[in-house]
Amino acid sequence: MAENQEDIIILEEGDEEIKQQNNDNDIPQSGDKKIKILIVLLSILLLIIVIILILVLTKKNKTNNSLNITKLTQKIKKKEHSADFSPLKLENLIKKANILYNNGDKKDALKLYKKIASFNESISNYNIGVAKMKEKKYKIAIKYFKKAIKNGQNRCVSSINSAVCALKMGNKKLFKYYISLAKIYLPYETKHPLYSYYVSLINYYQGYYFESLIPMNHPSSKYYTNTQNYISSKINTFFRDDFSAINFLEKNKNLGNNLTLGLLYARVGEYSLAVKHFLMSYKANNEPLKSKMAMVLSYINMGLLGNAAVNLKEAFESFGAKSMDIYPVSIKLQPSLYDIKLAQKDFKKNIFLKKGNEYGLLFYFAPYKVFNANQTIDFIRKGSLNISLGKIKSALMLLSQSSAISKINKDISLGIQKALSFKVNEANKIFNSLKGTYPNHSVLHYDLGLSFAQMGNYTLAYKNFVKSYHLNSKNYIAGIFAIITKNLIHQDNQKLIEELVGDLNADNKVKNKKFLLAMVSFAKNNIISAASFAQSDNSKKPLNLIFDALVAKNINNNKLFLKKAEILKTILPKDMIAQTVFINAKMHDKSMQEYAKTIQTNFLKNKVDFKSLFYGPIVARDIYIESLQISGMMYYVRDILEKQLQDENSDVVGVMQALAFVDIYTKNYEEAYAIYNELIDNYKQKDTNTLFLASVASIAAGHDANAIALLELSKLTDPNNFESRFALGLLYLEVKNPIAAQIQFDKIGNSNFKSKYFSFKIVKKVL
Repeated sequence: MAENQEDIIILEEGDEEIKQQNNDNDIPQSGDKKIKILIVLLSILLLIIVIILILVLTKKNKTNNSLNITKLTQKIKKKEHSADFSPLKLENLIKKANILYNNGDKKDALKLYKKIASFNESISNYNIGVAKMKEKKYKIAIKYFKKAIKNGQNRCVSSINSAVCALKMGNKKLFKYYISLAKIYLPYETKHPLYSYYVSLINYYQGYYFESLIPMNHPSSKYYTNTQNYISSKINTFFRDDFSAINFLEKNKNLGNNLTLGLLYARVGEYSLAVKHFLMSYKANNEPLKSKMAMVLSYINMGLLGNAAVNLKEAFESFGAKSMDIYPVSIKLQPSLYDIKLAQKDFKKNIFLKKGNEYGLLFYFAPYKVFNANQTIDFIRKGSLNISLGKIKSALMLLSQSSAISKINKDISLGIQKALSFKVNEANKIFNSLKGTYPNHSVLHYDLGLSFAQMGNYTLAYKNFVKSYHLNSKNYIAGIFAIITKNLIHQDNQKLIEELVGDLNADNKVKNKKFLLAMVSFAKNNIISAASFAQSDNSKKPLNLIFDALVAKNINNNKLFLKKAEILKTILPKDMIAQTVFINAKMHDKSMQEYAKTIQTNFLKNKVDFKSLFYGPIVARDIYIESLQISGMMYYVRDILEKQLQDENSDVVGVMQALAFVDIYTKNYEEAYAIYNELIDNYKQKDTNTLFLASVASIAAGHDANAIALLELSKLTDPNNFESRFALGLLYLEVKNPIAAQIQFDKIGNSNFKSKYFSFKIVKKVL
């Protein structure tokens, strides 16, 4: 400890003493001089030692600092080489260069600064390119992407974006160049987080869609998830895998996707969901015209024609004529008219559950009413009695009434005779000719209403049924048929139902009250109430049997359905509709192939009466033809009809009607068109259904202009013929007349109407 003090501290104190002595004594003594010399020498030696020590320590520290800086530089250089050159890491990269520079490694720091400058320029060019791309200035965007590529950064993605710009510009050659360039630069991006995304984009734009899906399903990062879901959705749409496309798009919480998502839902027939997304798209002002017109077409497919009309009007008022160019439509036949597989799809299950067919079958098996012979005899007896009593005037009046009643009864009987021979058109003419002479005859109006119903003119049928009922409130079946026909023309019938049920409940003498009330329940679509009667009904009248069978079909009571159908077939062994109902009941649980084979066997072996097909009610033609269609027998029946037409002497019209109808199903459209024109022009068949079916043949044969004229006539003949109005609406959309289309759709309203004959397709725009 003393030595140390001497080496360091004491020497400093000795210096102090020398200074003091020099001050106190100007002339030193000789003994002190030797001591002073020794001290000086020791001080010099000590100073040398201290200097050497300082130099050694300084050199050591410098060496350690040099080692530390070298290690840091190497570490930074290593990180710099492996760095992901992205804007997010640019700031950190600059900090690292600053560390190198401040620690004396200026040469390496300057190299890094140079690379940063080049990288920064590249990033700027790339971002400018993206901005110009978003502004749709594709040529300028390519210019900046090209600079980014030249600077050696973002080469792959810049090439991809350049390819997209070229595609937008319509420059296919430039597109191929840049997408190929992107593929060349792709291997340099293997460690990039977006590598899988780049692979997908390149494959997508080269048209390798399946190959594009694979990396999207196995992404290398979570970036651009929404974009990848969107592209995956597009690719799945291309492959017609619409449900997968929807699934990918539903993952995105992007309001801009609502239009696309709505279109996808529309493609799979989920129109309610489609409309929901179209509404969101419209409210977000995302392509409002497309969203609005997509809503119009979806509402049409939903049978909500009233909503379609409202939105069509709004679109035209807001966007003008260009609203018709967004989704140009073309009318077409329902594929089920000629595609056997589609026809088979729901025939066996639904053929007898369609309201038109259900009600049509009730009309088919309903009895015509005959005159009251007892009433005629009573009039004669009373007239004779009055003569004997000298009441000549009264007697003559009674006898005159008897004569008039006898005459109308005779004429009605003639009409009924035609109807029973299935010559419904001729029967209708007879009944209609009597209406002017006997305007208040309840039975006549009932029979006239029934003939109109069998012909498919439900508006005129309703008018006559309701008049018949009001002329005779005891004619309950006329009242029930008035309710049914009002259903078929889509009009409210609540008051009529209340009136009829009140009359029925007040009548204690009516014998078949339960049956009549069950019929009312069926007309109200209260199947459960109707079922309680059908299950206990023992009547073997055709109308009761078909009613019970239809109710059983509705409640899936196949045992009861078969029982009633079998009795009906036994009572009417040659009736083709009774046979068809029985086959349907018998084969309900069999395969479609077995079902079709049974129809073929029945058609070829059993001798059924074809009169109902040649001349009879519309429902007979419709159901029988549809059953033959799904069994592949259409051409056989067409041959039968052609032969019948050659041999027919009395009612050519009925056979022509049937043949033209079959021609539609067998794609002989021009022949059908010619036959219907002949029926209209030469045979004056201008009822609403003949006119409508003529329009079906016209459209199928490509004569759309004629179809519009025919449909206008059909609509005028029966304003409640929704098939005619629907077809007219589609044709007016096709010729870009939204106001006329809107009027037709508005008349149909939100009645859930679905056309049996017509649909539409969206015409692809030619680029």
